[in-house]
Amino acid sequence: MITTRIVIVNAGSPEQATLGAYAARVGEPRQPRKQPASTRDRLMEAGEQLFARQGVDRVRLREINELAGQRNSSALHYHFGTRDGLVLAILRRHEDEIDAEVAAVLDQWERDGYEPGVRDIAAAVARPLAAKLSSPRGRNFLRIVPYVVPGLSATLRKGRAEPLTPQTRRVLDLYEGRIADLPQALRRERLVVYMLMLTAVLADRAQQLESRSRPSLNHEQFVDHVLDMVEGVFTVSRDHALAGSSRGLD
Repeated sequence: MITTRIVIVNAGSPEQATLGAYAARVGEPRQPRKQPASTRDRLMEAGEQLFARQGVDRVRLREINELAGQRNSSALHYHFGTRDGLVLAILRRHEDEIDAEVAAVLDQWERDGYEPGVRDIAAAVARPLAAKLSSPRGRNFLRIVPYVVPGLSATLRKGRAEPLTPQTRRVLDLYEGRIADLPQALRRERLVVYMLMLTAVLADRAQQLESRSRPSLNHEQFVDHVLDMVEGVFTVSRDHALAGSSRGLD
């Protein structure tokens, strides 16, 4: 839900990737009785931990295999193909859960004919994202996201964002509709700021919780704070923004 088209930083050489090559759903079917974690799941959990702590581009594949208890050095390659494939599978697992919640809200609005405000839209996305803060794996996910979006700004500014999920496109369209009176370049910049700010503030909160620091805001206060910031991005005085168009913004 957070990411659109992503670039994974890998040993200093960015490589564009999408989930198109990884269409298979992540995870194994639920069983009536609890089953031992699959090799795929253990690799994903190990990757989440190491990517969150060290950064996507600093983790050796050997470290992931070792933490997952895999003696076979080719285990990660067999299940995910590359480091990028593992990162994308981790993101997809979490984003599928978030998207289901977002879709339920957006679908209900459409059925009711409700026209949401900026804060409503922000809450539909921020609340399920913030809910990830309640678990170690969710916090790992939120800490990984900022490492894999260096290409986001460029794609949004060019208007070529290719969302990983339909819900991302729906949300961006809703936001853009609320700032339709702004010049195109400025609308795109607002979307860039929104995406980067949201990922950064959630990652920082996750880091605070993982380090056992006592946050100055409780969970609900934090979510309200995030909603205030998003609302500010899209509702800040139009006078200043529109004045920019006379200075060359288009």
